[in-house]
Amino acid sequence: MSCTKHREAIKDVEMDETGQLVDSSPPDFQTVSPKHSAKIRSVKPKSPIKTTNLFQNLMDLEDKENPKISIPDINLKLDHEYNLTLQEINRKFPNTENSYDRGNIRILPHTLDDRVNIIKFLNENNKEYVLSEAPENRPIKIVVKGFPRP
Repeated sequence: MSCTKHREAIKDVEMDETGQLVDSSPPDFQTVSPKHSAKIRSVKPKSPIKTTNLFQNLMDLEDKENPKISIPDINLKLDHEYNLTLQEINRKFPNTENSYDRGNIRILPHTLDDRVNIIKFLNENNKEYVLSEAPENRPIKIVVKGFPRP
């Protein structure tokens, strides 16, 4: 080649093949594409879990001073003058709530004193009523099984 635009290749240079890797993988080995391979994830140190005492609220029950007092209602039986009776109760005790419930008028007094005074008023006027006592004042019914009768 005697072209003036190109140089002639030097034939003295030899290729050094000692640095190249030799294919040492077994013949049945297949490479996996990056699309199907698992991603390398960094391991994050786990922070300790903070726990609280779930029973702390139960331990603080002694600190509560004013528990809510349930005021039992009065069930007034219906008669021909129930409307006048309710009007008089509402005049004397304006904070009471009245509602119809299963054939009776349920009277919900605001305080225990109102309840006692309403009961006195109903007794003075000879009205029929049924008292529903608070659950803590009811007697406990206990059944003992297997106890021989005398």
